[in-house]
Amino acid sequence: MLVVNFFDIGSLDCGEALSLFGSPLSAIDVAHEEARVTARRLRYGAASPYHVGQALYFYRQLSQTPRVIPRLLREGAIAFNLFLIDPQLQDAKTAALRELSGKLPNLAVYPLRAAVNDQPGFSFAKLYLTRSGDPLGSSLFAGKNNVDANRFDRVPCLNLVELVRSIEEECAVCQGACNILRINAEGVEFALLKAMEGAGYLRHFRLFMGSGHDLRKVDKALYAQYLQFLDEHGISFVGFKASDRKQAVQAVRLVEQRITALLAGASAPASQ
Repeated sequence: MLVVNFFDIGSLDCGEALSLFGSPLSAIDVAHEEARVTARRLRYGAASPYHVGQALYFYRQLSQTPRVIPRLLREGAIAFNLFLIDPQLQDAKTAALRELSGKLPNLAVYPLRAAVNDQPGFSFAKLYLTRSGDPLGSSLFAGKNNVDANRFDRVPCLNLVELVRSIEEECAVCQGACNILRINAEGVEFALLKAMEGAGYLRHFRLFMGSGHDLRKVDKALYAQYLQFLDEHGISFVGFKASDRKQAVQAVRLVEQRITALLAGASAPASQ
């Protein structure tokens, strides 16, 4: 049985995790999103990064059955450990994933309401809140253009390397597991990856899903180093952004393909 460890860091609505099992959007959600996108297009025209029809495409693609990961779980081909890490995790979303774990064998869900960093030990950090009040977009960086530097919550902060070390043996992190790292950490992705490399864990990760647009805005040269770093370590990089639903579907398909390819390789007869 192949062990899959999916670390979902910085996704308060668990959208990417839910997408592995079905569509996180309902038909009503799709209708509302399409209406918002249409309004944006009418207001901003081609300058809007949102496109009419993408929510419907997303919903149709991810509502198709049978889905790969649920099927592999039912067949006993994989065990799936899902680590949900965000200081603002939405209870309804984590509850939906916990409900799935009661229906699908060998699916374990671990919600951790905390931020992560590359500093040793446990600490508290300031999470700066958005001016609009929307939890999506809150940041550990007071200088981010959409947050209010005078409004923040103190949130627990975990060291990513120490977290991986604590589950290393039980989850077979360095013993052939398919480890996937998904991070939206407002520009500290590169620091986290370098910390993972320093601890010797990065080479055991087969796929990295990251945003990186915040790092690109702050320092284009550092962003180029970030991409080069991923390439040098042979890590498949999947970018994502909230406005691109087609890209989100592609990310899900890549996760499915990576898992099925590993299973196919494990079952192939040894060459003579």
